[in-house]
Amino acid sequence: MLVRLLQGALFFLDRAGPLLGVVVGFVVGVTVHSVSQAFLADRFNDRQARLAGRISVDPRRHFEAFGVVAVLIAGVGWGKPVPFDERRVGRGRYLLLLALGPLTQVALALAAFGGLALLDADSATTRPFVTETLLFFGLVNAASAVLALTPLPPLEGNRLLWTLAPSTGGWQRARFYSEEQNYGQAALIVLLLPIFSGVGLLMRLVYAVSAPLVDLLFRAVGL
Repeated sequence: MLVRLLQGALFFLDRAGPLLGVVVGFVVGVTVHSVSQAFLADRFNDRQARLAGRISVDPRRHFEAFGVVAVLIAGVGWGKPVPFDERRVGRGRYLLLLALGPLTQVALALAAFGGLALLDADSATTRPFVTETLLFFGLVNAASAVLALTPLPPLEGNRLLWTLAPSTGGWQRARFYSEEQNYGQAALIVLLLPIFSGVGLLMRLVYAVSAPLVDLLFRAVGL
């Protein structure tokens, strides 16, 4: 169901609600994701994000080219990584900062689904534009939160992986090829390409994890 819904927003462009939900969901999600991390990092006395202008609600400061391309390919994407350093904030706070971005997008999804629950019971027929927009806004943010945990650059999952990985020579070489040689980002783009029945392999995994998350959020708001 989640795959069909997100594909609908991409390929049924005559339906304004799903398309608007995806676009606005991506823009708001990336902005809130990044600003929340930048603000908390600044509170933890790591000024890198502030100096980079990331404590700003201007979405253009947070867009990343490949992340925007991913939205066109798969319906979900990511923003530019927020600069903060484990050595400045400590491991516990660093892990909190990594988790905060995806958690804010889960919160946005919950808010959107809560808006759906507040609408009248017959709103799906009387106000389909509003219901579809809220639905896809929530779906995109829920799926993006899951995607963010993928252990490939430039996603939070990649930073989490190397924070927890052993500091052996093999792991360090793997990190060099993944990050410095851009093999990791290339792999991310390839895995997003819709070459498996119109859906990328990675997105199949993201949707599989997102589906129970969406169901849980639905239940939380009484849908």
